[in-house]
Amino acid sequence: MAKKAKKKTAKRNLKIIWTFARGFVEILWAYFAWMVPYSRHPEKYPLEKRYAKIRKFIISLTKHMRFDFEGKNIERLREHKAALYVANHQSVLDPLMIIIGCPHPIKFIAKKEALKIPFAGRVLKAMGSLFLDRDDPRQALSIFADAQKELAAGVCSYGIFPEGTRNRDPEHVDLGEFHPGSLKVGTRAGVPIIPVTQYGDFHIFGTNELNRSELVMLTVHGPILPEEGKKANTVELTEKIRAEMTEEIHVMREKDKAYMASKKSRHKGRKWWKEHPEVYA
Repeated sequence: MAKKAKKKTAKRNLKIIWTFARGFVEILWAYFAWMVPYSRHPEKYPLEKRYAKIRKFIISLTKHMRFDFEGKNIERLREHKAALYVANHQSVLDPLMIIIGCPHPIKFIAKKEALKIPFAGRVLKAMGSLFLDRDDPRQALSIFADAQKELAAGVCSYGIFPEGTRNRDPEHVDLGEFHPGSLKVGTRAGVPIIPVTQYGDFHIFGTNELNRSELVMLTVHGPILPEEGKKANTVELTEKIRAEMTEEIHVMREKDKAYMASKKSRHKGRKWWKEHPEVYA
């Protein structure tokens, strides 16, 4: 078992290295030219400038990743300049498609451990994202208060993963329990709460060496408008969103199985950004 685990880890690491090797020069230049300065002193650079640079870079970077894409209602990511996006969590790549589809600045509320993730932690920090210390309730309250102020002022949108941790087996395990308190940021700020269900990006750096391409799916659900959010019970609202996302996950899971069974995963992946210009319009 230990040998199998090591072999899978080695394959996964090779897949990551190969993906980043294809964009090595671009990544290296971006890292030292603006990513490090942005992440160390975000206050020195306008949020719009930082976000536009990061979004453009991520769009370019994902073109080196071999996957097919299927999106529903992507245009909803462009309808509000300040909203709370509530998404399920399956991979460190989860924020990518949301960022690509959202032209307005968005920050994320993440656990502080995300800062240690190579490259991803640097990008999140450069965006001005907020990092929770789950062992410090006071710090968490302060983080949510800061996010609430920015949302209420229309500074930016925020993305949050209410499961609190990544689903390690999304092919077989449904969504974890949502933390009801995470939605209060949106209801108290008086902004739309928009559920986002995603599936498949966990395959991209997976361990199946036979797959040359993966199917990544993203569904943006209808918004819960401020009037409804203020009247609703937070626990009931959380369960409503979770049930809607779980139903969509089941649909996506079956589509993923059909994609793998059809052997489409054996090809290199189409140029999804040309087939789906609406994603980054």
